[in-house]
This record gives sequence, structure tokens and C-alpha cells, in this order.
Amino acid sequence: MRRNGWFAACAAFLTVVLSGITQAGLVTTDLAQGTYFDLNQGPGDGPMLELISGNDGPSTFVTGDTYNIAPLAQSASTAYYISSPTQVTHTFNSGANKLHGDNLLRSTVNNFVVSEQLTNLGGGMWRAQVAMRSVDANNALLRWVPTGATSPTGNFVAWRLDLGDFAAPLNKLTPAGSWVQVGTGTFQVFNEAGTVLLSNTMGANETSNASGFSGVVLVGIGGGNIANFNMAAMQMTFEYRQIPEPSALGLLGLSSMGLAFIRRRYR
Repeated sequence: MRRNGWFAACAAFLTVVLSGITQAGLVTTDLAQGTYFDLNQGPGDGPMLELISGNDGPSTFVTGDTYNIAPLAQSASTAYYISSPTQVTHTFNSGANKLHGDNLLRSTVNNFVVSEQLTNLGGGMWRAQVAMRSVDANNALLRWVPTGATSPTGNFVAWRLDLGDFAAPLNKLTPAGSWVQVGTGTFQVFNEAGTVLLSNTMGANETSNASGFSGVVLVGIGGGNIANFNMAAMQMTFEYRQIPEPSALGLLGLSSMGLAFIRRRYR
């Protein structure tokens, strides 16, 4: 993250605004009190992941859990929900390109859609990913903020994606049973071609805990106007390890004892 020249901008980002409907029909929310990431710094050192486009098959771990997610754009002083409806409850892994809502910044009807993927990494390890995409009628990626889009408080200077309870007490993404997070959450930002623009850890923007995964992605281009900048999708990635239940451990122990007995008997 850039350090010089950003302290004033970050202070503006931390300004709290009143909730309500603006003259442009956008709903405001409290600003994220987290780290601002700058696309000008390059792709970053995080893992480079392909844009997910579907799910990875059924699993009892996370599948079926509900969570809240919302796309936003920020001026230097105010954050705005840019979809209608705003915060939507989705069910994890129930399909690709699930309708989230209209993109309020476009004059024609274009949608935000959500895709999820759950990957079995082996050894009880799982990777859960959630992506928010702006698309046209054919599900081709479109820029979140089109040419000429402005807010009632000035140019948009940052894109933002909220998952769970970062800025409001909403529903986190929670695996089933006993589990423990491995590492920290990461995020990826993509252009209309599905190419990674930035990949990094979520850092202070992550609010995951024992009750589930949550956080915010807040990205800009050096404080400049983001209208018509080629940013079309954001993705969050979390990894965790499933902890076997005591009953499963007990069965494993009994099976081991049985095998040992059989070996001794036939020696």
C-alpha cells in the first residue's frame, strides 16, 4: 500500500456517514475502517487464481450455508451500495452466475451476479471462494463503474465488496461442523478479460473468526476517478481444515484396534 500522500485520503475514508437514500437513488453506508489497496502497485504478491465460474460439486462442508454480500463504490467521503437490492442473502454452492441485483450505475439493465466454488485440497483441507461480477445479458464481464458515473458526493475513487459482518452485523460464510481457518483470507481483482489485476491478503480488512468468514475488499487507483476503469470482478478466498468429530475419531480407533488384532491372530 502507498504510504506517501495517502494519510489524508484514508482519513476521509474513515468518515462515518448517515444511512439513507441519496438524490441519485444510491443507498449510503458506513465507510470501511480497513486497508485501502492501490491497483497502481501491480498484481501484488498473493496467489494468482483464475476467476471462478461455477461450483466444484456437492460437499457437506459449507454447501447450503447462507451468507450476505454486497458490491459498493466509494467517493472520498461516502460509500454507496451500487446494486438493487443492496445486501443479498445467498446460499453457498447453489449455482454459478446467481443473480444478485441490477447495477444501479448503468442506464441499461445490467446485473451483478455471484459465483462460488468449493475445492477439496485433500487431507481435510478445503478452499471456499466467492466472486461478485458485473455482467451483461450474456454473462460477459462488464466494468463495475461505467464512463461518466459519479456519486452525489463526487467522483468514485474506490471499489468495495463486503462479505458477512465487516460493516454491519450480517451473516458470515460458515463451514459445517468443527473447523479451523488455515492462513488468512485473500482477494483477487479481475478485468473484463478475467485477467488478475491484483491479488493480496485481506489483512486488517478480514473479520473472520470462529463463527465464520467475513471481511471487505477496498481497492482504488491512487485516489483517481475509477469511472470506466477496467475492473469487472472481485473474489474472496478462504481456506480451512475440517476437524473430525469425536465419534469419527472413535470409529477410526476401533478400526485400528481391529486390524491390529487380526494381524496378531494370523501371525
